[in-house]
Amino acid sequence: KPDLTRFFPGDPARKPELRQRFGLPKNAELIVTAGTNFRLKGIHVLIRALAELPASFHLAVAGGRGSRELLALADNLGVRERVHFLGRVDDMPALYQAGDIFVLNTFYDACANAVLEALACGLPVVSTSCNGSSDFLRPEAVLPDPADATELARRIRALIHHGSTARSDFAPTSG
Repeated sequence: KPDLTRFFPGDPARKPELRQRFGLPKNAELIVTAGTNFRLKGIHVLIRALAELPASFHLAVAGGRGSRELLALADNLGVRERVHFLGRVDDMPALYQAGDIFVLNTFYDACANAVLEALACGLPVVSTSCNGSSDFLRPEAVLPDPADATELARRIRALIHHGSTARSDFAPTSG
């Protein structure tokens, strides 16, 4: 379970400052994701989904610098300037607080702690049925097929500004 003294909703007025700290655009619709095994975490599908979203949507990827393959994919889809590989992020609470939605499009994860951290920070979350922590999400926030970029884009668009996607019976509590 996340440390709720570190992972909590941020002040929305601080978003521009936090985004500047990470070199992210101030006025974007910001999708945040994290992981080291980019293929397993479905980053290639998330980049394809980004290409189906309006130009105001940007993707911040914590945990790696981006492979040539992913950068080439982003180039080919015309979204390279909207994909931001941040490398290792030591202050994940600040990155969650800078974002508008957290997406973990994983092909397998026993129970991704990042989903719980993002929920604790007040972000809507989209993940997949291949992730054990999707049990904490409402059904509309759980993608059945992590390879379906079109459906992922649809869910991101539908959920990005609609508050918590946590199941009400799993709401984070302190203590």
